[in-house]
Amino acid sequence: MPKVAARIAVVGVLALSACSGGDEPDPAPAPPSPSAGAPAETATPTPTETATATVVPPVMPPEARERTTAGAEAFTRFYFDAVNHGFRTGDTSLMEAHSMEECTSCSSTRDYIREPVDRGGTWEGTALVIREMAVAPLEEAGAIVDVYLEQPAGVVHDADGSITEEPAQPPWVASVYLRWREGEWATYGLVNADE
Repeated sequence: MPKVAARIAVVGVLALSACSGGDEPDPAPAPPSPSAGAPAETATPTPTETATATVVPPVMPPEARERTTAGAEAFTRFYFDAVNHGFRTGDTSLMEAHSMEECTSCSSTRDYIREPVDRGGTWEGTALVIREMAVAPLEEAGAIVDVYLEQPAGVVHDADGSITEEPAQPPWVASVYLRWREGEWATYGLVNADE
């Protein structure tokens, strides 16, 4: 936990003060783009027929509705489960329901997920995996949760049968800004703390 906890000490107090105003923190690209450029495409894909299993959306645990550091952590885990549900199914409505309207980085993440889906494609293997997490002390404006993330390699299956590889991303720390609204947490911003 030292990598994330140290970042809390440096970034936490300063960044939360940004949440008390009307502007969202500078958004991070969601998720980071590959450093080598555009994703590679395979030349001769072989489409396969697979049965579509029903994927049950994640359910927010009761502790995620508590205005405590444990509640902020539980909510953040649930939020990333909702993002990953979007990758698995193309349905980003759960993630959107728990994002504040002014969260442009949340909208960017939604658009990143939806772009191939809206063309008739599907994601396979792409997910944001939480490795560590630390919550700064709660402030009146909300909470900041630093999350050490990894993104394994995945692929996008396009409607035309082509396959676009999404390479694994190097681990990074995302600062997740939360606000308390109507008796529960909502995501106000996501910032790549490594940039």
